[in-house]
This record gives sequence, structure tokens and C-alpha cells, in this order.
Amino acid sequence: MGQFRDRYVRDLQIRGYSPNTIKQYVYCVKILVKHFMRPPDELTVEDINAFQLYLTKERKVATATFNVYVFAIRYFFLKTLKKEWEIKIIPYQRTGHFIQKEPIPKKHPSGFTWDEPPHRDPKEG
Repeated sequence: MGQFRDRYVRDLQIRGYSPNTIKQYVYCVKILVKHFMRPPDELTVEDINAFQLYLTKERKVATATFNVYVFAIRYFFLKTLKKEWEIKIIPYQRTGHFIQKEPIPKKHPSGFTWDEPPHRDPKEG
């Protein structure tokens, strides 16, 4: 993966990724390539989807880990190898922990919410 790795690292550095992030993303792509034992430019979308299934079913990686792999792989194939694939073909895993909460009303400096008018003291007129 030598020449591809160097280009990938360069692309990530240009975008301003931290050295730790670059190291993690390179590792993710390295595991993908090692899994198929073929040069990365020969891999297909079907191969990547099979790898995603492998991560989920066999390695049983956490959702966050899975999504790091997906970003690393997407960036590598779309930006570094310049494959013109539809990005949604390499999906992220749904996290399922985004719960819609009731919005907290904003408070006016006087202590009232913006939704309710301030109460006037009848004695003040």
C-alpha cells in the first residue's frame, strides 16, 4: 500500500487532520487491504460492503469504531484514489442514541421566558 499510503497521509495532512487521526485512518484502510490481500485500487464497492459486514458480524466492533472505518475508507477511495462512487453505497451505522429532547425555553434577562409576557403589578398602574 506504500504509494497509496503516502498519498493518503498527504491528503489528510492537507485537510489539517491531527497526527493521531491520520494514524487511525491509515490503520483502518490497512486492515481493509489486509483483509482482501489485494491492492486497494482493485477493491470494489461490493468488497467494501463485505468488509463492513465482517466488521459488524465477525469483529463485532462498536458503532463508533465502525463509523471511523467508514469515514477512513470513504475518504481514501473518494479523495485519494478518486473513485467516482456514490457515497451512500458505503453507509455509516446508525447510532440510535440521538433522543429528541424538549427544547428548554430561553430566559429573558428579567427571569421570564420569551414565550410568556412579563406580569405587571396592578399597583404600578
